[in-house]
Amino acid sequence: MAGIYLHIPFCSKRCHYCDFFSVAGTARKAELVEAMEKEIRDRSSYLDEPIETIYFGGGTPSILACREIAMLLEAIYDEYTMAAFPEITFEANPDDITSVFLSELKQLGINRLSLGLQSLYDEHLQLMNRRHDSAQSFMAMELALETGFENFSVDLMYGFPNLSLKMWEQELKEIFLYPVPHISAYHLTIEPKTVFDKWLQKEKIQMPNEEESFAQFKLLRSMCHNNGLDHYEISNFAKPGFYSQHNMHYWSDVKYLGIGPSAHSYDLSSREWNIPDIARYIAGINKGERVYERESLDKRDHFNEYFIRSLRTKWGISLDFIQQAFGNEKVGYVKHVAKKYLDNGMLVYQDKSMQLTEKGMFISDALLEDFLIL
Repeated sequence: MAGIYLHIPFCSKRCHYCDFFSVAGTARKAELVEAMEKEIRDRSSYLDEPIETIYFGGGTPSILACREIAMLLEAIYDEYTMAAFPEITFEANPDDITSVFLSELKQLGINRLSLGLQSLYDEHLQLMNRRHDSAQSFMAMELALETGFENFSVDLMYGFPNLSLKMWEQELKEIFLYPVPHISAYHLTIEPKTVFDKWLQKEKIQMPNEEESFAQFKLLRSMCHNNGLDHYEISNFAKPGFYSQHNMHYWSDVKYLGIGPSAHSYDLSSREWNIPDIARYIAGINKGERVYERESLDKRDHFNEYFIRSLRTKWGISLDFIQQAFGNEKVGYVKHVAKKYLDNGMLVYQDKSMQLTEKGMFISDALLEDFLIL
């Protein structure tokens, strides 16, 4: 099985925390969609397995007209072998959601929504430079349910300036008034050259300390568990049967094709990514000279990526798999590095796999770095 990701890089305005490739406004949108359709058709030989998932991400995919979405989906269905019941996810901003729009998405075969709520507090949404308010977030969830989208996810952010533990608890309580089957929750990370980065340097905002952030993370895990959501990946929680199949591809050794500027592709032996430039992307596709970079993966890369992918999930890493795929020497290496984390309670060994504990999940980036072979 394989997946296809389509990157829609347009936003009405840039969020102050975002470092993904996107541009404010919709100039050249029609040209870009045409170029993406061409790339879909031109690269049909990249994947030789049935397509199990399609994911519209961004940017803001809900900025597209339904006819543009239909054009991209039609190209995929024309050129690729499809699985019997593919998961087709569509990211949407709450202020783009209407019952008519959702009904049209359903008619196009889209069966999973990802709603970018981020917060239910208007003052935090304004600080983020989001273009919706909390009332639109509630309405988006209500409309999703009314139009039959039982499979939907909401994005939330914690570890945010001026977000107290009490406020976070109230926010989660309000989310769970709805039968939300999936939550993607991210601790705010200040990325270089973003507006938040500049504000932090000028002390216009202040991040919560580690103790406050960890308390919010623990509360998130506890409330998700109490509402039937399984913590199946560091930032993702879902009811049984509602795991994101597309994201599971990223955490497994599964091929995927990335369409659009800055989109990444993986064919098990190499990675490649399109240039993050709309004008050059369009020009290259139209000339039949796609502008991209590529790297081949060696044994060391595969070992490192196995750790980065697998240790993020509830299933963890398998020493049996490491022995079969990489040999006894790497098993010894893993045991050596893991010892201090097993001793200090950041890792646990059970069911023949090594898994992050709650404390380990919270510092996962630093922990993962220790295992990488440079």
